[in-house]
Amino acid sequence: MSASTSRTWKTRLFTATSLNDYLARSDHSITWLTSPSPNPSHAAPSPPERKTTPTFEQHMSTVDFIVMGRQTFDVCLSLPDWSYPKDKELLVLSRRMDCLPVDLMVAKGLRVSGNGNGNGKVRIVRSIDEVKRVLDAEVNRGRMVYVDGGQTAREFLRRGWVDEVVLTVAPVVLAGGGRGLFGGLGPELEAEGRRDLEYTLVGVDVIENGMVTVYYRAKDDGKGEMGETEDE
Repeated sequence: MSASTSRTWKTRLFTATSLNDYLARSDHSITWLTSPSPNPSHAAPSPPERKTTPTFEQHMSTVDFIVMGRQTFDVCLSLPDWSYPKDKELLVLSRRMDCLPVDLMVAKGLRVSGNGNGNGKVRIVRSIDEVKRVLDAEVNRGRMVYVDGGQTAREFLRRGWVDEVVLTVAPVVLAGGGRGLFGGLGPELEAEGRRDLEYTLVGVDVIENGMVTVYYRAKDDGKGEMGETEDE
């Protein structure tokens, strides 16, 4: 798989799921991730000096653009604090061009592209193809793109546009429904006559609360943005 073919930018998926592939419960709750039940029997976290996966801060330091769907954007806005650095440009996939919660965005220090309030710039795009056109035009600064949200991530994966995956797995199988990450992707690839999407393992760490983070890079990609090569 050559995930970066015909693109001047790379994409990293940085996310967390339950053991059964859920990003969140059906009500968007992620307390199972942010406030897990105590369990002193978990294996100890990897020592900091031996970590082989990037932290969120290290990941964001390499990111120029964030891409997410409108639903993910609305959920993020509903949280007490904005979760991302405000100097990053945000592309929000939405067919609805109106009804943006401008007052809430300004309170979070965000602004719609062309509006002078705040620092973080939010641009509404109507389709994945439009996202590609925007990123292709940003040849001088669109080097690394962070894709967030299940539906958006699946579409990027389906197109072979995910160059790196940093995935944290929490030791819980969630009951009930929820928002999955990879669900339905395999049949979609098969229906389109696509081959498997293969990745190379770059690093793996045990983190707090029994969670494990794995870092993968697209198989044909020789070097990632975090600075490691496939031989290391």
